Amino acid sequence: MPDLSIPNLPLATLPLTGNEITVVSQAGTAKSVLISNLPATPPELTADELDAVQGANAPDSTNVFATMNDLIVGAPNVVILTRAALQTLISTSAVSDQICYQISDAVTASDTIRVFGLTTTTITENAYSVISGTFGTYDIVTDVYSTATGTPDLAAVYTEGNTVNGYALTMDAAIGGRLGITLNTNFTGSTNVVAFGEGASSGSTHTNAIAIGDFAASSRTGTNIVALGNFAGNFSEGSDTNALGLDAGRLSKVTNLNAFGNKAAFAIGTAKTDLNALGSEAARGNLGNDVNGLGNTAARDNTGNNVNALGRSSANGNTGDDVNAFGSNAALGNTGDNLNALGIDAAGSNTGQRVNAFGNAAAFENTSNDVNAIGDGALSNNTGFASSAIGKNAGRKNSGLYCTFIGQNAGYDEIADVGNALNSQFVIANTNLPTFASNVLAAAAITVALGAVAGNTYLYFNSTNKAIEGIRL
Repeated sequence: MPDLSIPNLPLATLPLTGNEITVVSQAGTAKSVLISNLPATPPELTADELDAVQGANAPDSTNVFATMNDLIVGAPNVVILTRAALQTLISTSAVSDQICYQISDAVTASDTIRVFGLTTTTITENAYSVISGTFGTYDIVTDVYSTATGTPDLAAVYTEGNTVNGYALTMDAAIGGRLGITLNTNFTGSTNVVAFGEGASSGSTHTNAIAIGDFAASSRTGTNIVALGNFAGNFSEGSDTNALGLDAGRLSKVTNLNAFGNKAAFAIGTAKTDLNALGSEAARGNLGNDVNGLGNTAARDNTGNNVNALGRSSANGNTGDDVNAFGSNAALGNTGDNLNALGIDAAGSNTGQRVNAFGNAAAFENTSNDVNAIGDGALSNNTGFASSAIGKNAGRKNSGLYCTFIGQNAGYDEIADVGNALNSQFVIANTNLPTFASNVLAAAAITVALGAVAGNTYLYFNSTNKAIEGIRL
């Protein structure tokens, strides 16, 4: 049988009939095949692409073919209904004060209007026109919408909504999706409130408040409140408050409060004024007035007034008034009044009054009054009244009254770990007072040529006559 494939057919056999093709199949047998029965070409789309096309009306995170038209047009707390349907809700006391109603056929079906439910039988007069994008008023009885004059802000238009019931407002976003702003419920008694977060500002009666965070500034009173952070300013009293951080200013009764840090100025149960707390748990539990605590746990559990604490745990547990503590643990546990402490552990656990301590651990655990200590460990563990010390460990463990110590370890035996016990002493450490057998030898050793400075008197100990003498230059 000759080859009857299409390329070899005589021209006279073409064109083919409209619905068939003659081909040669296996074993040279000719068959007629309908075009409609030819096998379909398999799709060249990937499995993911095919799935996306088939699910184009059910957009999800894997469907790259979803369009803006596929997005859900509804939004939480927004009910789309006709004017007649809303009038029915009003007449049957079925309006919800938690709902924003969108009237789809307002103004003789020429506009779409949004209003809030106010009570079970009323809606807000103020409204928003979706078609014109303007704010104004709407009378549902006469079906008349009037655009507001000027440029009203959101609070002015939704007065009933955001100051009485705090409804959820949903508006069209420029990108074609939805923009939702949720204002909290239960603002009764509060004015000028901006709140974002679950329960923020709820249950409060305050004025001029900004609350951002879950239950921030909730269940509190006062004027001029800024609370940023979950539970910041929660269950508190007092005006002029700024609280930033988890639990900052929570459970506190302070007027003129700045609390920055987790649990800063937390749990102050007695009414106080003028407190600045910066740092985690700074001024937590503080009961003093006019207190500045800067540093983690600075001024925590302080009860003293007029306290400045700078440094981790500085003035922590302090009970003294008029205290300045600068340095980690400075004045920690102090009970004395009129204290200035500068340095790590300076005046820590001090009980003395009128104490100045400059240096790490200076006047640490001092128990006496009128003490001046300069140098690391100076007059630490001192019990002597009216004593002064300059130098590292000078006057340490002193028990003498009216003493002055100059030089490293002056009045303190570092090896035996014992301090001076004599009263009214002026003590110079041997390391700070050179020894010579005579004035001649001292004069030869203490000269300008050898490094001394003119215009000064250099003291020395004369080992021959046991006297303290000097070379005057």
